[in-house]
Amino acid sequence: MNASVADLNEISRRVKWSSIEKRLICLADEGEASGSSPAPQYSPIVLFRAILLQRWYGLIDPLLLQRLERDLAFRRFVGLHALSGVPTVECLARFRREYDKSGAIAHQIARLQLGLNRAGIVVPPGRPIDESSGVNRANERQGPVEEGPDWSRTEARKLPGVSKGAPRYDLVSRLLHWLFALSIVYISISGYCLTWIDSWNHEAHEFVANFNVSLATLLTPLFPLRVIWAHVRKEVPPVPGTSSWQHRLARLAHSLIYMAIGAVLFSGYLMIPSEYQVFNLFTVSTPFHEGPATHFFFVAHRVSCAVLAGLVILHVLAVVQHYVAHHVNIVRRMI
Repeated sequence: MNASVADLNEISRRVKWSSIEKRLICLADEGEASGSSPAPQYSPIVLFRAILLQRWYGLIDPLLLQRLERDLAFRRFVGLHALSGVPTVECLARFRREYDKSGAIAHQIARLQLGLNRAGIVVPPGRPIDESSGVNRANERQGPVEEGPDWSRTEARKLPGVSKGAPRYDLVSRLLHWLFALSIVYISISGYCLTWIDSWNHEAHEFVANFNVSLATLLTPLFPLRVIWAHVRKEVPPVPGTSSWQHRLARLAHSLIYMAIGAVLFSGYLMIPSEYQVFNLFTVSTPFHEGPATHFFFVAHRVSCAVLAGLVILHVLAVVQHYVAHHVNIVRRMI
């Protein structure tokens, strides 16, 4: 089987390899930071393109390396010079092992495959390119293959973080996450609307205020459980295509959200003078009578609520950014 030089050259010309290489380099930098840089003697994009050929032509590692040794079309596509050596089986295995920790290889291949299909260049995964007719072209459009956001639902399910088989957080984490998330969104919106509700109906204002305080009271004993569980649970793989500094930034953002939630619950309890009713079922006493102390914690509560609202908005924007820029549906990890 001889590769079609023209067809592989066309694919190589049409694909925007630079964007794929940037994502792979980010993961390579992360590997270096952890002391396990994958296959440093070959750039990640060279090994990635070799694995693409392996997938398209259905070759096992030794046969792939034989083709790279003698087939100039393969060598040119991968980016190897005519007289240079080829990767070893161990090199390919190490590359897969390091990158498959986050599903990056499958993620990038799915993105590239979709881009080729959208450009009218059909190379079914795991099938060889037709030697006589070359790559299959249907409604071909000109220009480089890009990885745009207009994905069909069927295609989107192929990606890590989007597919039903993608890693998810454990059941306890998912339940606690949505309990706190929905409660915080509701309490924040209704809390900022209390002044308007009071001008409309005082009884409704009292009901909403009491309900919010009661709901926060139920969340308070669950909050330490959520923080402890976040540190002892089994971690899911990081989001594909993100670097180590992005992982650290995400962990910092989650820590700040936990701190803000704790401040909101703590100050909300201490700002109430004397006592309050929980769903009109039982009474909870508070340590201060109305005075400077309750006023201080009222101000602290307002500030911590504003900080928490800002952090939640940033958190939601980060989820949207991952979906738009990387086509990774992080929400499915919490469903």
